Amino acid sequence: MTDAEKLQWLYDRARITDVVNRFAIALDSRDWALHRTCFAETVTFDYPLAGGHRVLKATDLARTSPPFFECFDATQHIAANHHIEIDGDEALCVSTLHAQHFRADAEGGPLQKQIGVYRNRLKREGDDWKIFHTQQVVGWMEGNQAMYEAALAERRRKIGPAGGDA
Repeated sequence: MTDAEKLQWLYDRARITDVVNRFAIALDSRDWALHRTCFAETVTFDYPLAGGHRVLKATDLARTSPPFFECFDATQHIAANHHIEIDGDEALCVSTLHAQHFRADAEGGPLQKQIGVYRNRLKREGDDWKIFHTQQVVGWMEGNQAMYEAALAERRRKIGPAGGDA
């Protein structure tokens, strides 16, 4: 590998890490414009606990996430320990997952946690990278699962059963 190739590899790793971190930050800050910058025009979501497998157009992202996240007083999503494999204009980033969902007045307790890994597949678009497939693999959960299920039901009520799970 030449020095120029090594620099490109480091630059790509930094840009991929930025996208994955930005995804988590956008969810927790409810910044849906920032959220949109993370994704390709068509995105596959594979989140078994949040409605399963869905393919969404980018234009649908803005209507799928807010109804779910608005059910919580706060959330915290941590994607860390990024393991990145780059193959030309595509990449796989596997990161640890620590997601917490908090609602102070929830019957049964205010907190639900999910621990596991994110598997994000990205593609190069110009000088940036975009997620085109995201998978959540939950190793274990703790806390008030009913609160989480209620937020999913609220999202389904607001956008219908065909809605996505961004």
